[in-house]
Amino acid sequence: MSKKLISIALALLILLSSYAAETVFASDIIILNKLSMEVNDETDLTFFDPNGKKISVDWICNDTSICTVNDKGTVKGKKAGVCIVYTTWKGNQYGIKITVKEEEKVTPFTITRNYLINNGKKAQRTENGVIEYYKVWIDGGMHIRATYFENGVLEFSMGKPNDDAKLGSRDFKYEIILSKSKSKKNKAYYYKYRTTDFSLYTASPQKGTLNVSKGIEFKRAEGSKKVSSANTKANRLLIKGYPKWNSILQKYTGTSMSALGFKCKKVSLSKTTLSLKAGTKYTLKLKNAVASRVTWSSSDKRYALVSSKGVVRAKRAGSAVITAKHNGYKYKCKVTIIPK
Repeated sequence: MSKKLISIALALLILLSSYAAETVFASDIIILNKLSMEVNDETDLTFFDPNGKKISVDWICNDTSICTVNDKGTVKGKKAGVCIVYTTWKGNQYGIKITVKEEEKVTPFTITRNYLINNGKKAQRTENGVIEYYKVWIDGGMHIRATYFENGVLEFSMGKPNDDAKLGSRDFKYEIILSKSKSKKNKAYYYKYRTTDFSLYTASPQKGTLNVSKGIEFKRAEGSKKVSSANTKANRLLIKGYPKWNSILQKYTGTSMSALGFKCKKVSLSKTTLSLKAGTKYTLKLKNAVASRVTWSSSDKRYALVSSKGVVRAKRAGSAVITAKHNGYKYKCKVTIIPK
């Protein structure tokens, strides 16, 4: 667990103005403050006199099985329980009551033979007899899932649940899935659910790597024939889901989506602002995008035109916004045209 540092000031001024003396056990320790921490967390204690001056003191813990404290006042939680860390100043003992709680445990994922396994979950047997290990998160109203099937398939899915859907169910309005098989072949799926049935679209990457940022061509596998609409929505979901999947994977395994053959690079314009003289040209490029899938447009053709390949031609003094549309997202560059 990553350690956190919390500074606690034990000020006599607080004691004199707002705290009633509290005695603990037979040692007559005056409790100035209370603190909760987890096992393995660390906390720094600092002692000040009533004038706010920092004083160097020796710290003692009344139960070192609960927590320890060093000569610099750094307290470390060892096991769950309650203890008091205190010091003696001018004949009195002043301390802080510390409650140590069990470390919050997350169910760890590990990579075994390049597949994701949730070691903390009991195997769940599905209707078709396949055993799956999974973990579900909720993020911004979306269900985020990482699933390992014993038949060697690894899935990352992100879906918008129906209003009455239960956590862990697949009762989605729509869902996007990245799938990696035991043979290392990557695929992407887009499901659109309706009241009585659903539409399914599938896509396979070229050369074994699924490059999300460049957009994927989905084909109808089942249901609706409106492939163009599915392509736009599916790619938007892929781009939205990728950083969430990657964050989850790195948190629980230390590896990345890229290491598993799923890549997504940031798509951006080569320029977001541009100044041109009337009569000149400049070629804008949309980085990490497939050029043939980019649609270019100008907000005001009186001042600037743009070709299907991103070539901007300045006509006369004024300004216009050049927009590149790719996979349902828009990227803009403000162009200012100055006189010759």
